[in-house]
Amino acid sequence: MVNPEVENSVQKLLERAETEGKMGERCSFNQLNDLNKVFKNKLPEWLIQFYISTPICGLEIATKYSDSKDDEDYLDMEFLNVKGIISEATEAYPGISLIAKGYLCIGHDALGTGDQIYISIDEGENPPVYQIYHDVSDHPDEILSAKRIIANSLSELFNNAKVT
Repeated sequence: MVNPEVENSVQKLLERAETEGKMGERCSFNQLNDLNKVFKNKLPEWLIQFYISTPICGLEIATKYSDSKDDEDYLDMEFLNVKGIISEATEAYPGISLIAKGYLCIGHDALGTGDQIYISIDEGENPPVYQIYHDVSDHPDEILSAKRIIANSLSELFNNAKVT
């Protein structure tokens, strides 16, 4: 079961996207099984249900950082599909270093910085959303010490997002 706040906020985002003629894609059960194997069968059920029921993959948004006072300090991101999530976890840093810590890359910085967007699968059903810098280190604790919070929760991210 997907957290009601997450479900409600993402539905509103998807409605805004649809009015602008934009749409993402859902993930298949088989794709999510592949992803769950990469995460050693530790993906929470709510996250699997979220990706099966929500056409978010490929959708592009812009949002301000939660800690920013500057109107120019924003992030353009695209939500990854399962193939992209697996690639970030198995072929790219910092994803390779962070998989054991339970961090899942949900999106990439659309400006191409390489500083991708993550959630921790261990931080509940409405987890904070982080930007994690790719050039900090290859040691998980050092990488995580430099992460920047984008939103205090997934629902906050969806509520604050503008479709691009």
